[in-house]
Amino acid sequence: MVTGVNLVASMRRLFRPVYRRIFASRVAERRKAAMRAEAMSAPLGEKYPFDAEVKLLRSLGIPLGPMLDIGGNTGTYAILFEDLVGPTRLHIFEPLPALSADLRSLFPRSHVHNVALSDSEGTRLIRRPFVSGVRLDTRATLNDHREPGETACDTVPIMTARLDAVEDPPLEVQDLLARARPLEERDRDPSPGQRGDGHREERVGESARV
Repeated sequence: MVTGVNLVASMRRLFRPVYRRIFASRVAERRKAAMRAEAMSAPLGEKYPFDAEVKLLRSLGIPLGPMLDIGGNTGTYAILFEDLVGPTRLHIFEPLPALSADLRSLFPRSHVHNVALSDSEGTRLIRRPFVSGVRLDTRATLNDHREPGETACDTVPIMTARLDAVEDPPLEVQDLLARARPLEERDRDPSPGQRGDGHREERVGESARV
């Protein structure tokens, strides 16, 4: 016997692919456009929500070369430069499976890699903090950093890969990889690595953008 609840659930399953393909993509594009507009309209200063280089590069309005977004997180910087780089020339590296899946939905024409870039290949544990009882995947870290108000954490294994181990990189990206390798050498220093879009990383290269 088919109940109303079962019918609704079946209809949701039936229309979910259509929703994702049509409506979700439209919502995503509106979100991207709004963020790019904010990058240009917000005044530079302490409260500017992005790096100052974002406004500079977008002001130039010229096409950019291929881009590697290392530690993609929620895709902030990939969004800000996708239209200048071109979606097929955008490589995003995000080790957490849930965030990586979101990025694939947000950037269906780009290259999303579910790994963390490091100076070695293998598996590492990444810490996900809980603040006020809520798990914050976007603040996951590979070091011992503690978030303000952190009450607990859990760890999950992630895959790491070398910068030169990207699967079948196009020729235009190979040159970018070569120029980005000094970041790996620098990050062999024992001091903590710089923070990217959200994750804090130790011995992991920063975003390489051209």
